[in-house]
Amino acid sequence: MARLAVWALALALIALFVSYALGWGTGRNSVESWALTFVIVGLVFRLGHSPRLAAEEPIAPTTFGPWPWVLFCALSIVLYGPALWFEFQPPDLALLRRASEWNLEPDGPTSLRLLPTVVWALLIQLGAGAVSLRLLNVVLHGTNAYLAGRIIGGWVPGRAWALTGGLLVLTAPLATEPVVSPLRVSDLLSVTFVLTCVLIARRYEAGASAATRILFVGAGLAAAASKETAVIAGGLVLLDAWIRSARSRPLLVDTGILLSIAAAFSLVRLGLAYGVVLPPLNRYVVQLALFRSFGSLAVPWHIEVLERWTLLPILGVLAVVYLLAIFFLSPAPSRGRTKLAIGAAAWVLLSVVPVFPILFIAPELHQSRYLYLSAIGWAGVIAALASERPVIHGPSAPAVATALLVATAIAGTIIHVGYAGPGGTFDSLRRRLFAELQPVTLANCQFQRFGEPNDGGYLLCANLLSAVRSGYSYGISGYDQWGCDVSRTLSVPVHQYDCFNLTRPVCTTGNTVFHEECIGGEPATIDGRLFDTLEYQFARNGDAARRLVVKMDVEGAEWDSLAKVPEAVLRQIDQLTIELHGIDEDRFLVVLRRLKQSFYLANVHFNNFACASEIGPFPATVYEVLFVSKRVAVRSWFGRAGAPPGLTTPNNPQTRDCQT
Repeated sequence: MARLAVWALALALIALFVSYALGWGTGRNSVESWALTFVIVGLVFRLGHSPRLAAEEPIAPTTFGPWPWVLFCALSIVLYGPALWFEFQPPDLALLRRASEWNLEPDGPTSLRLLPTVVWALLIQLGAGAVSLRLLNVVLHGTNAYLAGRIIGGWVPGRAWALTGGLLVLTAPLATEPVVSPLRVSDLLSVTFVLTCVLIARRYEAGASAATRILFVGAGLAAAASKETAVIAGGLVLLDAWIRSARSRPLLVDTGILLSIAAAFSLVRLGLAYGVVLPPLNRYVVQLALFRSFGSLAVPWHIEVLERWTLLPILGVLAVVYLLAIFFLSPAPSRGRTKLAIGAAAWVLLSVVPVFPILFIAPELHQSRYLYLSAIGWAGVIAALASERPVIHGPSAPAVATALLVATAIAGTIIHVGYAGPGGTFDSLRRRLFAELQPVTLANCQFQRFGEPNDGGYLLCANLLSAVRSGYSYGISGYDQWGCDVSRTLSVPVHQYDCFNLTRPVCTTGNTVFHEECIGGEPATIDGRLFDTLEYQFARNGDAARRLVVKMDVEGAEWDSLAKVPEAVLRQIDQLTIELHGIDEDRFLVVLRRLKQSFYLANVHFNNFACASEIGPFPATVYEVLFVSKRVAVRSWFGRAGAPPGLTTPNNPQTRDCQT
């Protein structure tokens, strides 16, 4: 019966993913929940039939010469060759300018990336141009695939599985963002040093010479100097030793030193970034990071691949689920493979610990660089699943499934690189952001203006507010007719938040409550002003489980605030009307994509106080957007999108308007 239950869960998971990929109404949350259930049930079954994880002899690492490195670099150039001639984007040019000037100062409290800037500066001094700097990323990626193969060769016996693991890393579609973007050389270089650190640590088993110990600590520090998230290198060294059942007292001592330095570095970094308040780490954050990391590695596809090449993701998921199923149901489960699978999965999670509170992979794979190091652990998981013997369906079945996984990954990477090129999805941030800001038609929305007739007035779907029990108005500046109108119309309290202008707005016809506090991504006190998150502010007012309407005009602070709001909190909001500021940062697109998972974008109106030329396709850098929850709104595929022109009056009636 238990075996049948595992197969039933596997088939149900595949069916749910097919429904999700084809847009048949299945949500991502449902797929993630079933996947977690499948893995838990499968692991319980396997552990119940496996020998105890007792001590074992270390696995003899698979060795190979330099030719695989040449091969991996050549394959990397073949895959990413078209990207060598892409134009530099503004953030790349900023790094180019800093490196040309030998400006080694950190560009932010959390961006202490000394080594990549030095490498670029040296290459520029030697006459390197844009193609050479892009080639550096491509070669580093090939090098990392080679090093990953060597690491996996110490986990799984056999050269074939070591090379397969390296090939899985090389062809990982999630690698497109760091490889294609010259600015992300820090991600690639830091992983090179992390993997080098792990391989040097293995030399301790043959004797810890002074040279080995110096190289080990030096590689760990070089990783941290490449990117701050690489401070996790010491933890990965210990994890690798546990997977291979290797023991070395000098290695423990040196890793302890490396971890101590990393801990001090992290405390300084967190202190500079957040002050005395640490970023939130709760059950929801951990759960989201768990789903986002493994989910994105198992389904590493750009949203357009899911929509236009749906068969590729389906075949990839089919291969992964099949490998998991035959691993869970192995007739003679190996305790070594069980330990390896657990250890490789732990590598995935340990690699993202430094970014746990902010881990979010957008549908178009923005921020997928955060999973670049995790991809080595994922390749190890696949090698563990596919290499166990005996196999219930014959020895060739796992090899076929793994080959299918590699083939779909290669196809996906080629497609992703195409998106990154001129005219592709990554080509113009403004074009992509503008495309995301197109409103949809709602069949059941009756637009109504609340607040001032010009600046300070915002649109809502008035007929979709009946379930709202409380309102929130962020950014008051001494007046808030919007909050007063909402309170009077709906007979609900409206909480007003501002920590800069403490003038309390007068509202004689409604119930408004003023708070001398601002919205922020984290709880903090800055220059004597209080900042807190949506989640905590809702809870303090007794609104943790109520349906809400929210207005936000906080001069750019909205991006960080919304980037970190839990999805459960977003689901409380029936309508969010917000003034957004800025058009030139990747994080804007990430936040917008995230909001559109829960909301329909019902209307957009450009603020004519911020009209500008030469920022096409945008007419202005500030724009008011109405988001309506998918719980209450019904999308229509017919009719005019957005509000009637008469309701969207200019913010400044004295100057020309600049709508599209």
